[in-house]
Amino acid sequence: MRHIRQISLLTAILILAGAVASCGNSETGGAQTTDDTGTTANETTTSPLDPGIEAVDCGGREYTLLARVNGDSFCFPYAEFFAEEETGDPLNDAVYKRNNYIEEKYNLKLNIETVENVSFAAAASIMAGDNEYDIIFPGHQEAFEMMKKGQLLEVSDFPHVDISKPYWMRGVMDSTSVMGSRFFLTGDLNLQSLNSIGVIYFNKKLAEDNGVGDLYGMVRSGEWTLDKFSECCRGVTADLDGDGLDADDRYGLTTNGFAWQPFLAGCGTTLIGKDKDGSFTFDWDSEKNVGIITHVISLLNDHESVMLVNQNAELQSKYGGIGEASIAMFREDRALFWIEMIYASAQQRDMDSDFGFLPMPKYDDRQESYMSYMHMGWSTTSAVPVTNDDHDLTGRLLEDMAWKSSETVRPAYYDRTLQGKISRDDDSGEMLDIIYSGLNIDPSIIMAASLPIDAKMRGFLIDGKDSFISEIAANKEKCVGLIEKINTTVEDVLQTQGKLAGSPRVR
Repeated sequence: MRHIRQISLLTAILILAGAVASCGNSETGGAQTTDDTGTTANETTTSPLDPGIEAVDCGGREYTLLARVNGDSFCFPYAEFFAEEETGDPLNDAVYKRNNYIEEKYNLKLNIETVENVSFAAAASIMAGDNEYDIIFPGHQEAFEMMKKGQLLEVSDFPHVDISKPYWMRGVMDSTSVMGSRFFLTGDLNLQSLNSIGVIYFNKKLAEDNGVGDLYGMVRSGEWTLDKFSECCRGVTADLDGDGLDADDRYGLTTNGFAWQPFLAGCGTTLIGKDKDGSFTFDWDSEKNVGIITHVISLLNDHESVMLVNQNAELQSKYGGIGEASIAMFREDRALFWIEMIYASAQQRDMDSDFGFLPMPKYDDRQESYMSYMHMGWSTTSAVPVTNDDHDLTGRLLEDMAWKSSETVRPAYYDRTLQGKISRDDDSGEMLDIIYSGLNIDPSIIMAASLPIDAKMRGFLIDGKDSFISEIAANKEKCVGLIEKINTTVEDVLQTQGKLAGSPRVR
């Protein structure tokens, strides 16, 4: 029987995790159990990705996982870990089967605790030294701040964990690693990360009525670039009531100040890079980045084709907020394009006009492939508190949960929910394949609590500044100092955990 306890720390919505009883550090042995397919847990399965980890008998004890509480919200619509019973819903049943497999294989009970703020609850436990949580599932930004405080274990060499396997998001972990070290792991067990990918929604009715052309074909041919995107936006904008363009008219794009993030991700660049040692570096003012930022600011401040909702108080007041205004414009057929995470699709299933998905545009046609964005606040990752002393069992569970999620949760989400229930044509399924094929994570976004870059970029965009280069220069010394402090802090954490063998970081 699973034990569930909800803790309310802030206000509402997000999700949870499953827990398991400690079994010691034994590498072998234990009772054979049966998984959800009827195969004994120690038998060889037919899955080519099965890591083949041998079961250990945990004697029915509990192992505690801490995750965000799910409240059926706009940003967090699905439960990642908790499913009390099979209900016929594909995602719920997939989570249930994944959890049941883990419980039966290891003879343990998943104790699931859900909170609104994972890092707050976990930090309180860590500081108390009570080892209350075995694995936690915070957001990426939360995990990064916990790493800096020395609250998470470096997990790249955990027993049984193999991040080369396709059920781990290697690109995400490489982007968020420091000096080659990883303090959190992101993979198919993190459903909310799969659901936090940025996409362009397009209104198929407006595209057809205004002769926009074959948008899917533009993507396939490689001509889906910033310039082509801007051209499509201008072709749809219209003054519907004859009194000049305002909040009541139709635009090519509706979005808000966060849009710099998915646009720069799509252009294949980052504002924070890494040196040969894997330490973070300041790249905000590189020639390439200045050119891309200039292009994006100009595009999104073209008031003849784009409604940047932050700049329109009337729209915000009418619909009750910035995000609400963009959603309303799109659903009312007053915006051809809308930039949002894929999680927003769950609440668009009743939209009257058909819609489709497109990847973020490339910078130009010389860029080889389309790149996608992951929201670092709403996406989740997997981390191990420093109070956890059973690394062998933890490694087993992380790897088996990631693998089993690739067999159950990911297909239920990607194939049966996104492509089966939500997308409205076969082409959207193909576009989703392209969108998920390449992620570009900018470390400056995961560092948002430590660096002013995200706040400044939003300001540049909303204010339409063409003099941003001087502001970057004015902030450079401060940012370089903060980045160096982050590098040094992580180095100190690694030395404390015995991961650097006393060797200084290459500067």
